[in-house]
Amino acid sequence: MNHILAEDSPQSMFLDKEGNIWINYLNARLTRYSPKTGHIRNFNLEGTGGDNAFRNIFCYCEDADGSLWLGSEVGVVNFNPANSEVKDLYRSHGMIFPCDKTMSIILDSEGRLWTATQGGIFRYEKDRKARRKYTSDPNEGHLGSNYVNCILEDSEGNIWAGTSSGLNIYDKESDSFNTLTCLGNVLNE
Repeated sequence: MNHILAEDSPQSMFLDKEGNIWINYLNARLTRYSPKTGHIRNFNLEGTGGDNAFRNIFCYCEDADGSLWLGSEVGVVNFNPANSEVKDLYRSHGMIFPCDKTMSIILDSEGRLWTATQGGIFRYEKDRKARRKYTSDPNEGHLGSNYVNCILEDSEGNIWAGTSSGLNIYDKESDSFNTLTCLGNVLNE
């Protein structure tokens, strides 16, 4: 295993549902390492996504089919390791996602993909091919700030977002985010 770590600086890592470790390197190489078998597979992605999409992958999310959603410096990329197919979803495929630095990405319990970017939050419903943008504009979801650092879903299905202006929680009924404030030791919407 020493030779997979000896070349370039790893930029990010991800553990998939099979227990494989994915490592993104600065030279646009994505490596899958299986600790169970010791098998290493390199995927050279140079030129497949353009715009240095694979030089700075910040976050990963695995889909039910085993494909990886990658959040990068320039947007969201879908990579299918079974056939090495790459779809840059920020520049082609109907501009599903904007060309924004993607800081965090999740697939929620309802199968929707959420991305936290420097331009807000974007939700994509693959089965309906529908997308929705949430920003600090009250007409676009009312986030505390467009600069979103992280996003997660809790065990009750709530979507939480950390922005440069604080913590936000998604309200399904209004299809918008509420900024949380702290009064003493209690969070309030």
